[in-house]
Amino acid sequence: MWRQGREIDPEFEPTEPLFSRCAKKDIVEGDENSTDVLSSIAVRFPDFSVNRGKYSEPEDVLIPSVGQPPDIYAQMGIVKFTVGTARWGHQPNASPIKYEMRVEHNPDEDNYSHSEVKTYKDGNYDSGVKINTTIKKEYRARLARGAEVVRRPAI
Repeated sequence: MWRQGREIDPEFEPTEPLFSRCAKKDIVEGDENSTDVLSSIAVRFPDFSVNRGKYSEPEDVLIPSVGQPPDIYAQMGIVKFTVGTARWGHQPNASPIKYEMRVEHNPDEDNYSHSEVKTYKDGNYDSGVKINTTIKKEYRARLARGAEVVRRPAI
């Protein structure tokens, strides 16, 4: 998973899987007739971190960064969704403002697969962007519908 001088890979296929950690509060547990699903409130704004499936396995999101306690994520779960699900552009009716969620490769030295889903407003990125409540609800619902719980969290 080490970067080892590798360049940023900006190309993402829509079907490429993305993996993220999750806690128990982020999951709506299914019963014997249904599967667990990601809660829409688990989706964070304006940005959130993921690992690229092209360069990692699902369990890699549970590996702590250098300097973190070795078992910090051991009890967490894993969710998977695709780049195509994470990418999204939307302009509310009668609004001149367009929001986009983009997936960008942002490797760390100890995690080459690290990427981020970032929010752009009118084509501009600002980490402090204020996002319309309706946009948040629609995007959260989209991502939750497209996510698969790969590993159920213990905490």
